[in-house]
Amino acid sequence: MGKINAPGSRREWVVKRSGFTEERTAADTFSKKIGRSDVFSQILMNRGIDTPEAAADFIEKRAETLCDPLDLNDMDKAVRRTVSAINSGEKIAVYGDYDVDGITSVVLLTLFLRSKSADTVFYLPSRFSDGYGMSSDAVRKLCSDGCTLIITVDTGVTAFDETVLARELGCDVIVTDHHECMDVLPDVCAVINPKRDDCTCPFRDLAGVGVAFKFACAVECALNPFDSSISCIRRVCYEYADLVALGTIADVMPLTGENRLLTSLGINLMNRRSRVGITALAEASGIGAGGTRNRKITSSNVSFILSPRLNAAGRLGDATLSLKLLLESDPVKAYELADQLCEVNQKRQNEENRIMESALNKMTSCPEMSDNRVIVLWDDEWHQGIIGIVASRLSEKFRKPVILITFDGDDGDTGKGSGRSAGDLNLVKALEYAKDHLIKYGGHSQAAGLTISRDDLEAFSSSVNEYASGLKDRLHSHPEVADVELLASDLTVELCEELYLLEPFGNGNPVPLFVFRDAEVADIIPLSSGKHTKLLIEKGARMFTALCFGSTQHETDLRKGDHIDLLFSADINEFRNEKNVQIIVKELQFSADDMNEFDRYRLRFADIMNGTGSAGPDLPGREDFATLFTLLRNDNASEQYCSGIRNIARRCSQSIVKSRIILEVLSELGLIEYGITDEETVRYKVRESSEKKDLNSSAILKLLKGTSINNGK
Repeated sequence: MGKINAPGSRREWVVKRSGFTEERTAADTFSKKIGRSDVFSQILMNRGIDTPEAAADFIEKRAETLCDPLDLNDMDKAVRRTVSAINSGEKIAVYGDYDVDGITSVVLLTLFLRSKSADTVFYLPSRFSDGYGMSSDAVRKLCSDGCTLIITVDTGVTAFDETVLARELGCDVIVTDHHECMDVLPDVCAVINPKRDDCTCPFRDLAGVGVAFKFACAVECALNPFDSSISCIRRVCYEYADLVALGTIADVMPLTGENRLLTSLGINLMNRRSRVGITALAEASGIGAGGTRNRKITSSNVSFILSPRLNAAGRLGDATLSLKLLLESDPVKAYELADQLCEVNQKRQNEENRIMESALNKMTSCPEMSDNRVIVLWDDEWHQGIIGIVASRLSEKFRKPVILITFDGDDGDTGKGSGRSAGDLNLVKALEYAKDHLIKYGGHSQAAGLTISRDDLEAFSSSVNEYASGLKDRLHSHPEVADVELLASDLTVELCEELYLLEPFGNGNPVPLFVFRDAEVADIIPLSSGKHTKLLIEKGARMFTALCFGSTQHETDLRKGDHIDLLFSADINEFRNEKNVQIIVKELQFSADDMNEFDRYRLRFADIMNGTGSAGPDLPGREDFATLFTLLRNDNASEQYCSGIRNIARRCSQSIVKSRIILEVLSELGLIEYGITDEETVRYKVRESSEKKDLNSSAILKLLKGTSINNGK
């Protein structure tokens, strides 16, 4: 999503290499040694890779290796119990979670066990009827169906009551999970979790599907004692690495070490069209060899295109739709399921936008909420499956931790919440601090869920903010870091093709970011019914296409001829066999010279409203009021979002100061509800009223002019 920094709030970007200093000379020397461009070489040097040998290791992933699966605590116990179940024909249940990590874990282990002729069923809980984690009702059902072994994937490490129930019903449990552990572990056959305090495995950042993969590797080795462990692990890897890649990327796990190797192998499998369901979803989404965009699958479009579609089913209803797609071997059925998922994802997007608008309305109506270190919002009608995505968007927008809670369920007094962190706040620790006000909680440091009683909302909000107050100095979001400030001549198709060598990108191996300064806006084009914006920008006598995803034309607040700075990643757009560079905007802001206009406006407006300056030509008349009020009313009678005061002023052919004064007066007279966030971002609602208002009664105008309005003269 392209973050549009408000005109009055400029963000500094840390550039590791400016591209115009002696450091570029060093990169140029390095580039000759490895036969790559100097910009590509700079990116490697930025990441501490500064020798030809290290460059080759990183590009070819020779440095990453897979650790012995038996390094994980309790793995030997889990393998013995599972092999015994397979050999004796016991019925095994694989119990997962409804997100992509959980779904891919269930698919991987189910397919693997069935390939060993194990009597295997799966259980994927419903977000709405079962809730997060294991449920007692599900355990009873599985036991009544004859299961004598339950293997959890991506869940179970805090399922104390449920695992006790399973044991009482005569069913053993093996837990494989990667979530944060409590001080005590469940009393089960085995708990395989790299987050255990006593875990000594070399790599501890596995996703849930990564742990399931390790478990499958260990069982494969046990079932084939005369094969080398390397051969066994290789077989499992080349059969299931695509599922590992999907779950690992979707769960935002660090793409370093084992994760980087497994994800790279998995993406290669996807591009070889190895699994029918993934191929069908990629093509239905417009990517892959048969997609309309004719692009190869990368970690970026796994993250932003495939994962949201797989997640959508579990968010809005039944996650088994995604699971069936990944299990399907019939291409015709797979394509039908993929189309259904795309339709569900569209509904998810619509609901997400509705909740986002509602949450922003709450922020506008309670401006003091923006001062909290942790934003906590709740509502009775937000969809439980969508609030996590909206929390992430709000966290990015306000650069603060956000927790959203909904009471949209059968029990109107029990709410479900989802939080996303920002800065250095560990959400799980924050929730632990406030646990006296919670029924249940769990998750990761950056994303967590909770269950809460309505009566505890205010106390909970106060408690998590109290915890965050002790981290005040560390809650500020970190500045965005770019690899290189580019010249126009640097940004080429050849460079973008080189960047693919650094894949897979993600947490721990971020997409290279670049900076353009003082680029001129040549055109502004709305996309997808106005949801996104395409810019044509001119830089160094070259024209580039820049995409601002998730930002409307209003929100960009740009006009032709504006000069902007861009923080962006670069990709290749291939259309009709022609390749062109495509800029993906992460942030943009007005160039330094354009900023002066807004600095002057803010100072002038402040002086006028404080009574230390004269409004002069910016004092509005009746026709000015009529023009702007008509504009607001025509835009939308309900809540409307505009990115900047300059946009409103430009559309009314007024000065920025005059438009701001008019908004203040209209709000004072009760004609609009109005607020400003992000320095210059305006949100307003036109109030429906048959009562006429007298401009002469405005205290603001009286202070500014001292006499009544005189038709603008």
